[in-house]
Amino acid sequence: MNNDETLKTQALLSSLPKPDFSSFRPLIYDLSQEGEFEKLNNFLNHNSDVVLHDKFEGQIKELYKIRNPKKKFNENELNEYYRNWAASKNTLKQGLFVYYPWKKNIVRIVSKEEFIELRTSRNKYKISPEEQQKLADETIGVVGLSVGQSVAVTICIERICGTLRIADFDELELTNLNRIRSGIDTLGLPKTIMVAREIAEIDPFINVEVYNEGITEENIDDFLTSGNGLDLLIEECDSLDIKILARLKARKHGIPVLMDTSDRGMIDIERFDLEPDRDILHGKIKVEDINDLKGLSYEEKVPFILEMVGVDKMSNRLKSSMIEIEQTLTTWPQLAGEVALGGALCTEITREILLNKRVDSGRFYFDFKDFMLSSESGSKNRRKKPARKPEPDYEALIQQVDHSAFAAELLPGELIEELAEVSILAPSAGNVQPWKIFHRSGVFYVFLDVNRIDFFGDYNRFASLLSVGGILENARVTAAHHNYDFVYKNLPLGDESLLAAVFYLNKNKPTYTAELYPYIRTRHTNRDIINNSPLPTEFVEELLQLNEEYESFDVLLADQQELVTKIAGFVALADAQRILNKKGHEGFYQEIRWSDREARLTGDGIDIETVDVTPPELAGFRIARSWDAVELLSEMKLGKAFGNLSLKAIRNSSAILHISGKEYNKKAFIEGGMLMEKTWLLASKYNIAYQPLLSTCLFNNMVNHAPAQELPELLYQAMDSIREEYKKVFKPVETNQTEIFLARLSVADKTVKKAYRRNKKSIFYNLDNVTT
Repeated sequence: MNNDETLKTQALLSSLPKPDFSSFRPLIYDLSQEGEFEKLNNFLNHNSDVVLHDKFEGQIKELYKIRNPKKKFNENELNEYYRNWAASKNTLKQGLFVYYPWKKNIVRIVSKEEFIELRTSRNKYKISPEEQQKLADETIGVVGLSVGQSVAVTICIERICGTLRIADFDELELTNLNRIRSGIDTLGLPKTIMVAREIAEIDPFINVEVYNEGITEENIDDFLTSGNGLDLLIEECDSLDIKILARLKARKHGIPVLMDTSDRGMIDIERFDLEPDRDILHGKIKVEDINDLKGLSYEEKVPFILEMVGVDKMSNRLKSSMIEIEQTLTTWPQLAGEVALGGALCTEITREILLNKRVDSGRFYFDFKDFMLSSESGSKNRRKKPARKPEPDYEALIQQVDHSAFAAELLPGELIEELAEVSILAPSAGNVQPWKIFHRSGVFYVFLDVNRIDFFGDYNRFASLLSVGGILENARVTAAHHNYDFVYKNLPLGDESLLAAVFYLNKNKPTYTAELYPYIRTRHTNRDIINNSPLPTEFVEELLQLNEEYESFDVLLADQQELVTKIAGFVALADAQRILNKKGHEGFYQEIRWSDREARLTGDGIDIETVDVTPPELAGFRIARSWDAVELLSEMKLGKAFGNLSLKAIRNSSAILHISGKEYNKKAFIEGGMLMEKTWLLASKYNIAYQPLLSTCLFNNMVNHAPAQELPELLYQAMDSIREEYKKVFKPVETNQTEIFLARLSVADKTVKKAYRRNKKSIFYNLDNVTT
């Protein structure tokens, strides 16, 4: 290229328009207002190079979708909705046109209120609508826009302020682009303008106020107190004297201060709003006069920096880098990942402070390396097992039983073992198997296991006593099969004793039928979502005949689809309440076994493979393992989705079985458990899928009979309304009756996996085989 060509190129380049380095506020045209058409037309006539970006129709459709979350729309339905919406309107008068001078783009959007609704719809309910409204009135200040850029933009993306006040005196340089999200076409742009533009392009309605000269002694009071004043200050500047000055002034005005250092995720929180006499920077820097910090060389700053940050807390990489400053480095390094993390952390803490959540002053580290774990087995979040309670002296309790009226037959060893085996096959809430069984001289003693009872919902041990009834039913059917009569006594040592029942066999003619014996070993819970085809008539007749056999109980069958749907509604609410209660949540996840291997090893609990869940539902189970996440839903009275699985399953059932008792005591629950097991065995005979729905009955008993102070308030409130719906459906249930049991029934089309059982050696003890 010769000199003439160089001059020509230079002249052409010089004639090109220069970038706009000053504007940062968009122009907004609202064509529903008088005179706005004329203004927009005049603007467009004089700016032919403007590019229109119009996705207005899509925004209207999106509004419709978020306002109808239960519906799933296809494209044709959304197109039809928009045509109907636009049919009677001058669509140009709907929404706004936003012009960005620095980009020469004009963007069409919905109204301000609709824009904010769309922009924040994905915040729900991590931020509640009430919280979002409160945050929209807050004013936040950010000083220093290298690290501060990430903070400022993240805060505005989340929309947790209405006004953002930003200050920096610097311009964007190429070395800044290792951590600042911007393009090379913005080099030389004031950092304040860069940040203000980025925010305006995300949300034109957030008020951004810029201080292009940065913070000085002359303007700091204005920065902190103009308008309604700052609600929070985020300080990220490099100047030591301004760091100190900003805190002194913030403390004077009662403004909390945050600072992120971008090393090891260190965050400083200084709650000057709550602690007006607090030492600045936690007392780590003692400066009598900020003038002592002005104009210092890097070497002179180092002692203050080390005091402020703490050399023992710095990362090794930063220590090494600081040694190289003014040798091979001009200043200390900052990485994009660390800066982005700081932006996220400051945003989280800012939100909590502005929402008046408890956030203490202090220095906190969120170091990635500290959270690294060498293996999954080393997880810090593994649930701790509760401390074991001391077990009673079982033989001493057995000695206290009055055996004088017993006529127990000494049994062959094979029959003793079989009775133990069928007893262990009894059902129990959560498959917890809350029992220990002893045998001596023909008498069996059924104890409640002190370390497996009194779980959430086991009020008065009623859930555990139901399972004792299952043991007795299996044993007496087995006795009849072997041509023995069966004799039992409930709670022989009183209601509070762990000895729940004793039973023995004798050679009298059996007074009970052995018809259901073949089904003891095949009985199981079927949680599959099947269908609502009608139950076999023979099964229904045989089931309802039990009302004649069990005079103290009522067996009801709700098989009308309208009733089944109503029951599905309140059972789903009750199941959701279990997850939304801390103890219930803990108990639920203690029951779940996440793999076949885990289920085999423990021999108890609910194998997740036996629950008919879709992959998204399974993911939901895993996500909800965190109580902290669930607690937020509970506090906002949300979380009904936890009942969706029950809702779907029950709606697709043939009928709901309900058992109620005419008495309210522990013996009633044991005998109710015998009736429960008989209905279950009968269902197995007819290949009927059978799944208990325990939450509603157990919670109803808690609400009706437990002292108010023993119940979580939210559970009480929820169950009170559920109780009313319950009584509407089960009208024959009188006030003085007790809800014993609820189950869903369906015609099974396949056999499902049975739950595993604990090793018999840990449950059954034959004292006749013990030598002393």
